[in-house]
Amino acid sequence: MFKHLFKAFYICAALYTSSVYAEDVPKTEVIGVLYYADWCGSCKVLDPKIEQAKKGLAATHAPILFVQLDLTNEQTRYQSELLVNSLSLESSYAKYGGKTGFMLLLDADSKQVIARLTKNLDTADISKAINQALIQAKG
Repeated sequence: MFKHLFKAFYICAALYTSSVYAEDVPKTEVIGVLYYADWCGSCKVLDPKIEQAKKGLAATHAPILFVQLDLTNEQTRYQSELLVNSLSLESSYAKYGGKTGFMLLLDADSKQVIARLTKNLDTADISKAINQALIQAKG
């Protein structure tokens, strides 16, 4: 009896907690997908710039999800492919999956590429591109 009562309480608490958090989390408007590998020189230049731009966005609670597809080796590539499938990013991955050293900004609903960020951009340009992608996605 106690076991069933505990299960019922646990389920109710989980449902309440998830509904409370779901209300507080904004809908994702943009997905930033970093195509990365440990051996990629362009990645080593771009990654710190993106991290700096992300710090500026943190205070605004921008509705952007940043993910990294690690293409370093067979294991990390496989894990990245699972992530691609869970986020329904198969189309862009099929087009760009073997390449590294850039970030795609995708519309979260349509999965269309809004912008491509490379090592040639500075942190200010990356921040500007992210903000423009957010405006375009809300369109």
